[in-house]
Amino acid sequence: MTFDEAARGVAERYQSRPAHYYVRSKLKMDPVTRALHELGEKEPFGTVVDVACGRGQVALLLRTLGLATSVTGFDWDAGKVTNANLAARGLDAVHFHAADVREAVLPQADTVLLVDILHYLTREEQDALLVRSARAARGRVIVRDVDPDQGATSLLTHGWEWVTTTLGYNRGARVSPRSFAEITAVLEAEGLTVSRELCSARGMSNVLLVARRA
Repeated sequence: MTFDEAARGVAERYQSRPAHYYVRSKLKMDPVTRALHELGEKEPFGTVVDVACGRGQVALLLRTLGLATSVTGFDWDAGKVTNANLAARGLDAVHFHAADVREAVLPQADTVLLVDILHYLTREEQDALLVRSARAARGRVIVRDVDPDQGATSLLTHGWEWVTTTLGYNRGARVSPRSFAEITAVLEAEGLTVSRELCSARGMSNVLLVARRA
């Protein structure tokens, strides 16, 4: 199955028209999904914990493509979790839970995903989540977030996130991106080796970190 075929199949699982169109556009336009596809093709993810899973489209895509053996997702937006569980019907080894990601106990997994969540937390909360993720991951922690050190593109990305939280589209009391050097330092202190690559739409400043356990 190709990436595009899998993405279309995942979008069709969402019966709500707004959710369907959101997921379809997100899977098509957000480069993180193709980046994860490429990573998983080289080295499958195994069991996955998806922190801040939202509507669950990434988890469903990885299972549909056969790149994850199971996925457990957490999100603090109960409405999105309901969308995710409805879309997951009939697909085994996929479970979504409404929980505050700042407090949720992360089960042991081969891969932990932190996609676009850190900048919604305080620095202390970010550090705590990074440490819990590193200790839950047997293999990899994958982080995608806003890089504040990319000049004008950082300002644009930061502004867009501020708009979505202000309007209530995304939950989060703040937008607090931090240096990727600091994020890397936290993960390295937990014994992980970190690599980095650009992973953003044109004009944005999102970066992907892949932290591996030796």
